[in-house]
Amino acid sequence: LETGERLAPPPATEMGAILIEHLEGLYTLYGSEQGARVARKHIGWTVRELPGGEALRCAVNRIDAAAAQCAAVNDYFERLAA
Repeated sequence: LETGERLAPPPATEMGAILIEHLEGLYTLYGSEQGARVARKHIGWTVRELPGGEALRCAVNRIDAAAAQCAAVNDYFERLAA
């Protein structure tokens, strides 16, 4: 912050792991169904500027189950890292 230098984003694998950990916390806090709804915006914020992020956002917005949502996010980041 002091220098104003903008750091490179973390690797896709690290970004995905951080997001999955965050989502699991949301699912624990809110429960599977409500957690999946709350998680939609968090997923969207995370992937909005990444390749294919808009497609993932659209996909997870139609998923109601936490496990399926988490799997979609995990698959996305695995493809992104490849």
